[in-house]
Amino acid sequence: MSIDVLLINPPFRLVPPFQYKLIDPPRNLALLAAVLLQKGYSVEILDMPISGLDFDSIVMHIESCKPKIIGISNRSTYSFPIVQKVATLIKARFPEIKIIVGGTFVSFAPVEALEKEPNIDIIVIGEGEITLSNLVEKILNKEDISSLKGIAFRNLGEIIRNEDSLIISDLSIIPLPALYLLPISKYVERNERYIIDISRGCMFGCSYCTSSYIKNRIRFRTKESVVSELMTAYNLGFRNFYFFDDMFTANKTLVLEICKEIVKENIKIKWPCMTRIDFINSEILYWMKEAGCDLIAYGIESTSQEYLKEIGKLNQLNKVEKVFNMTREYGIRPLAFVISGLPKTKFHEELETIKFLNQIRPDAVGVFSFKPYPGTKYYLNPDQNGIRILDYNFSRWSQLDEPTHETEFLTKDEIIESMILCNYLFRSGGTVSPGIKYRRRKNAIIIKTREGGLIYNPYVPTEKRKTDMYLNCIKLDNEHFEILYRCDGYHNLNDISSILEKLFDYSHEKATERVNEIIKKAEDMNLIEEIPDVMNNMIPVETKAVIYGGGLV
Repeated sequence: MSIDVLLINPPFRLVPPFQYKLIDPPRNLALLAAVLLQKGYSVEILDMPISGLDFDSIVMHIESCKPKIIGISNRSTYSFPIVQKVATLIKARFPEIKIIVGGTFVSFAPVEALEKEPNIDIIVIGEGEITLSNLVEKILNKEDISSLKGIAFRNLGEIIRNEDSLIISDLSIIPLPALYLLPISKYVERNERYIIDISRGCMFGCSYCTSSYIKNRIRFRTKESVVSELMTAYNLGFRNFYFFDDMFTANKTLVLEICKEIVKENIKIKWPCMTRIDFINSEILYWMKEAGCDLIAYGIESTSQEYLKEIGKLNQLNKVEKVFNMTREYGIRPLAFVISGLPKTKFHEELETIKFLNQIRPDAVGVFSFKPYPGTKYYLNPDQNGIRILDYNFSRWSQLDEPTHETEFLTKDEIIESMILCNYLFRSGGTVSPGIKYRRRKNAIIIKTREGGLIYNPYVPTEKRKTDMYLNCIKLDNEHFEILYRCDGYHNLNDISSILEKLFDYSHEKATERVNEIIKKAEDMNLIEEIPDVMNNMIPVETKAVIYGGGLV
């Protein structure tokens, strides 16, 4: 027996086992599957992360279901190397199967993606529901695809990029996701979140944001559609949700209707969302809280007015503190998103942003490294926009990774320093005192702090940096590297020991012993230094020492 289409959700990272840390159901593939099923095609979804499959298992699965077409999801720039690996593996064993890739990076740079990976046959550009179903129909009927909008492909060795397809104006034509094709019980057992949206696109054109390049204008779903999907997922066992809209409160009327319906139907869920401070008010906060919202992420980005004007995001900073306080009053935690390494931002402005955060005191801070994503002007014309791209290895292009660029005003080390300082201060409850000159220390990690000693890992290391920083500097083996990765952030010794007990089946005593080994090795190698007096007014006094990493390469 063979099927028409196999949709694959690959892992995010090539470095095992870290790609399976966060596992959201691939709703995007379930939406594509629903459209294909509606047209009468047979479809399967292979979610590698939740299934725990390695790359070799893909071959066995394909041999069993015998698909005519394979679609691979590419949800981010940094996951493209994994898409390449999956495509190469499939093509080597099944050269006759058409491989289609869709998603963020390939939509921004379809020609570049096809040039980089010869084993990809066709790329779907932008929203894929209609384009993919039309493409599948033509392939299965052996029809010419050369006139089909919204794709890039090869023809006799030449890469062809067709005209973009129209965006889907009426979202109601898209059926609800075919969740029954996913192993739902596995997500529910892990208490994973269900990602949902009420809209597509954004009405703003922030120049660094991918939404302005691929989604164009904002469109909204109906209240009935959203609530129906919510109730379906809820009845399947999901309790944690995430409204993944670029601007959740862009349509306040719709948000109020959805929230009131959630309350009316007694859907007991918890969920965060993202929005802007100028799209919030007391009424909407009240109903969002009643409907289960526990966190709102506000995009602050920077306090540099020059750069905010440059990117097209004129935050009213004088209103931020008021909105943050109002959010707390309704029992919702306000999170501030900031971006380090923005073009035209100077180092003292990076520090001013941190001081501003200290003033408004968000409940949490998301610190990201600016990335000149393909499709933006910063990638297409970096020199003209004041940046220099240092690394085109896309596996390092997560916003949580170290910088892959420098600007005319900021070195790579300075961007790293601002990220470390911001991470430390707000994960530890520290403060930045105005007037205190920050004594910059290159490549520092905080290792010993309160409650007997803490470990801090500010980055998700790649394989290369694993050797440079952790194995060579602290002389850690793979097991300890995993420890540091899993304990990213500030955790006391009991927390870290508890993680080790679960990961390696250690006793509490053994786990504590292994953590102390890390600190002891750092001390033996003279990697720990007392904090200089000049920093004592900026960093909490309970912090005892700083460990120098030997280079974030």
